[in-house]
Amino acid sequence: MSTKKLDALMYSIVRLRQEIDTLFTSINAGRLFFGEIFLRMPSFKPYELGFMKTVSYLYSLYREVAKENLEIAVSHFDIYSLNDGSDVDNHFIFLNSLRTYLQHNLSPLQSKDLKQRQRCEDWFEKKCGTRLPTKESQWLSCTEGLINDSSEFLSRVLACLQLIESSSETKSIVDKWNERLDRMHQPFEFDAIIEIVANDLGREKLDVTSFRKRYFDKWSKELKSLQWGYDFEIEARKLVEGALIAEMRDILPITGAQILERFKVRPGPDVEWLLFTAARLYDEERCSSERLLDRLAENLPEDSPQMAAVPDITS
Repeated sequence: MSTKKLDALMYSIVRLRQEIDTLFTSINAGRLFFGEIFLRMPSFKPYELGFMKTVSYLYSLYREVAKENLEIAVSHFDIYSLNDGSDVDNHFIFLNSLRTYLQHNLSPLQSKDLKQRQRCEDWFEKKCGTRLPTKESQWLSCTEGLINDSSEFLSRVLACLQLIESSSETKSIVDKWNERLDRMHQPFEFDAIIEIVANDLGREKLDVTSFRKRYFDKWSKELKSLQWGYDFEIEARKLVEGALIAEMRDILPITGAQILERFKVRPGPDVEWLLFTAARLYDEERCSSERLLDRLAENLPEDSPQMAAVPDITS
């Protein structure tokens, strides 16, 4: 197969993408399936590099451009009997494994890594006759196989939308589709909220990206459990504050019990307020529990409403 034929196969993916967008917009006014795309078509020579570029292109298309809509579409494949037991059934998930295989150090001694390697090498063997392709002809066969799988996968997405369009319950299906979309938030949507909360709590030096990565999956599940129509900024702030407070408490050398004993406050908001203040002070200076309690006492404002009922806290 020549690169011209590979180019023709790739353009079939572009056409399918356009058809999917057109149909999706017609049944779901105001929304696009893929939307505006700035991806460059991959070049294919040398063929090993071409294969890697194709994986990268499809990964960006699936995971960065249309991840939420594709996840919902795939969930409908069984409903409409669109799966047939072929490799295409798992193509959407498999592409992620393939990208990991090509770009990460997968140890054959780690169970999870070994499964990833075996899954990808099984696929290589089907497409080019060897588990570890090295020849240009083998990489060419793998590239052709990958593009064909992608074309078949997107054809199923299109068929799924056509079946939804012809259904007597199109509006109901689309409403549920949109409800799921509205609960699927991108990681970057949390970043601005994390920055605001971190600043409010005196944690300006917080690594926002690392913090978000630790909690994103958990937050997403929490939001999906809420009634549709919730205010994302309000609910996300609650989740971010809860996670940040928990981490602050985890790293502090003092506990709520020590605060209760030292400052003679009642359990409740006063203890939480003191923990906030202690966390900020501890960020400024890592110290012993005794030193932190002393600094906390020294930094309490006399007119603080939280501390209005605290007698002689600096004695």
